[in-house]
Amino acid sequence: MHPILPKCVHCNQKNSVKPVIAKKKKSINWLFMLMGQMLGCCTLKQLRYSIIM
Repeated sequence: MHPILPKCVHCNQKNSVKPVIAKKKKSINWLFMLMGQMLGCCTLKQLRYSIIM
């Protein structure tokens, strides 16, 4: 629910870089999100789509 995000290389602020998630749920690379431990950045609507798939 609360993924640990990487720090920004420009301002060195910790836990501030969020992934860009595609608007179309069909275009989301679920394997990348799982392997990168970024599923916590997805909305509930996006996660429901992944289960239905």
